[in-house]
Amino acid sequence: MIQHQFQNSQSGYFFRSIVYSEKNYLPGDFTQHFHRNYELIRVLEGSFSLTVGTATEHLHPGDWALIFPNEIHSYSFDEHFSFWIAMFSADYVSLFAKQMQNRHGTKIAFRVPAETDDLVLKNLANIKHAPIPYFRKGVLYLVTDAYYRSVPTEEKGSPERLLMNQLSDYIHLHYAEDVSLKTLSAAIGYDYYYLSHCFTAFFNMSFTSYLNLYRAEATADDIINTDLSLTEIAAKNGFSSLRNFYYVFRKHYGTSPNEYRKRGARIGRKVD
Repeated sequence: MIQHQFQNSQSGYFFRSIVYSEKNYLPGDFTQHFHRNYELIRVLEGSFSLTVGTATEHLHPGDWALIFPNEIHSYSFDEHFSFWIAMFSADYVSLFAKQMQNRHGTKIAFRVPAETDDLVLKNLANIKHAPIPYFRKGVLYLVTDAYYRSVPTEEKGSPERLLMNQLSDYIHLHYAEDVSLKTLSAAIGYDYYYLSHCFTAFFNMSFTSYLNLYRAEATADDIINTDLSLTEIAAKNGFSSLRNFYYVFRKHYGTSPNEYRKRGARIGRKVD
């Protein structure tokens, strides 16, 4: 099943940075998934395969990759690897995001100028360093400029891509409400049956499955990061009943909300 990553779908100058290796990743973290934020990768050591859509490339030390919002992607790792990854909202590179709204790259890996590479590794990729947003924004524009200059782009079925982003954005804003495919179709002015087909085509799941997945991920975040009761969490994230909440949560996480909270407490998990 394709996973949507709720934590990497935030707005408002969201930025998250981490270095992954074979020592600290979980296999489920990098199966097929998507999110609303950009994903920037710089390979540090070893190599691995990255699949974006239907294209796959093998990345090596020094390679960069930039995954666009809502692009379905996955990783396949070799025995030894290390890479820096950053998730950031389009707010940081709004001009680039607007220019690339209905386009995509024809290749995955690219390189950046040596001075830009050094600037990122010494600042953004240093998890102990917390540059001010203006500096971070400037550096991300340097990287996206390198992408724009070195990666050929083409239109990606622009009406369909725009609609896919519109659907994702609508659910991000309204998932906690009493939303349905009928209300969605009325809100954005598309035929009900056409949108039903689009959800299957874009996300490999129905509208209801997508909505339940989004709500489940939102509740999982609240379970770990807040002291709200499960009843409050269910209501806050759009579930009409505790029974439905428990059913959907167990379906996606393989455990109950109570056990999920206990597990998070045992390992001291905290989502940045």
